[in-house]
Amino acid sequence: MAESKSPCEGCIYYGKTTDTCDYILIADQRRPCPPGAECTVRRTSKEVKRMGNPRWDTELGRLLWLEGKSDAQIAKEMGVAPNTVLHQRRKWEKTTTRPEPAAPAQEAEPVPELANRLTQPPEAKKESPPL
Repeated sequence: MAESKSPCEGCIYYGKTTDTCDYILIADQRRPCPPGAECTVRRTSKEVKRMGNPRWDTELGRLLWLEGKSDAQIAKEMGVAPNTVLHQRRKWEKTTTRPEPAAPAQEAEPVPELANRLTQPPEAKKESPPL
């Protein structure tokens, strides 16, 4: 008699060597459904490739880039690899012109009273008479 195929075969969570669902090991949480035909978390590798990176939000990344943040800063803030930002940035650069960063602000001149306090040694404390 031929072996019947597991309904989980082809799922990214299916452990071929153990013939079990490894959802808890991959997703780091308990599966919300029973295994087999009633599974609601079943995903094939083709579906996952089409989904892209679930943490990547293109619009948020683009806004951060327009604010002048670097690839590394955007990647850290969004929890993705810097290469993800690099590839997206190259697409954005073809269609969007990033504004030039503003010139650094001029340093304000120090207030003379404060400057004097900083350059003069502190006055000796006057001792109070004993009681």
